[in-house]
Amino acid sequence: MRGRKDKTSSEFSVTSWNLHHGASEDSDGARPQLKTQIERLKDQKSDIYLLQEVLPWHVKEIVEKTGKVGYYTQSSSRHDN
Repeated sequence: MRGRKDKTSSEFSVTSWNLHHGASEDSDGARPQLKTQIERLKDQKSDIYLLQEVLPWHVKEIVEKTGKVGYYTQSSSRHDN
């Protein structure tokens, strides 16, 4: 496992993040944030990432650009987890 000194440790780190459909709302409305979100995921050193409110068409891009393995489930007609 990457980033660990003791490879026999049973500890692991988890990051949970609501991506809010790849956008960020402010007083001017929604702003695209997927590129920034992908860069932050690449910088993280967690062993497991739990992502909520991921748009179906963003899943492939997130997996490809982060180099991580992705599994998701459809939880509604609008987004995946």
